[in-house]
Parts: sequence; structure tokens; C-alpha cells
Amino acid sequence: FKYNGSPLSGLLSQHILDAEVSVYPNPASDVLHIKVGSEKSNDYWILINDVNGRLMDKKIYTNQSQLEISIKINGLPLGEYLLHITSKNGVATKKFVKI
Repeated sequence: FKYNGSPLSGLLSQHILDAEVSVYPNPASDVLHIKVGSEKSNDYWILINDVNGRLMDKKIYTNQSQLEISIKINGLPLGEYLLHITSKNGVATKKFVKI
């Protein structure tokens, strides 16, 4: 991966993502809806980790300023998860529960 300027650099820097982020419903059973709104276009990585830090899912979106996606989570085991939305400028972390 190229580190400088990639979404990975935002995850490593731990700066707060300058974007409006919403995740719903929470708790969820089948589908998780994610909205990300920013003034500037960015490349985004959407990462789902379990509470032990294992990467359960990763999605990549390029050149987006308004991102609205739905991720199927029906295959995940029941429990708590961390959702990381990262770009080169920072990261936003949200907790959600799979029921």
C-alpha cells in the first residue's frame, strides 16, 4: 500500500475525520447503513473489527464526498463491533451491536 495520502495514513494518525458520519440502525441484525458527508472528495476505507481487533470486513470507496452505503452484517456473529471510517485526513470510529 502507499501510506502517504492513502486512507491508511488517517487510521495510523488517529486524527478525527472531518466529516459528518451516521450509522444506523444500532443495534442491527441484517444490514448496517452508513452515511459520510464531507466538503471534499476523499478515498475511504470502511473497516469492521470485532472487540478483539480482528478485521471482519473491509470496503474501499474512492473519490467520494457524499457516501451512502449499506453493508450486510447478517453473517457476523452476535456481539459488539467497531466500525472505522478512515480517509487520508483522519478516522471516525463508531460502535455497533449485531443482534
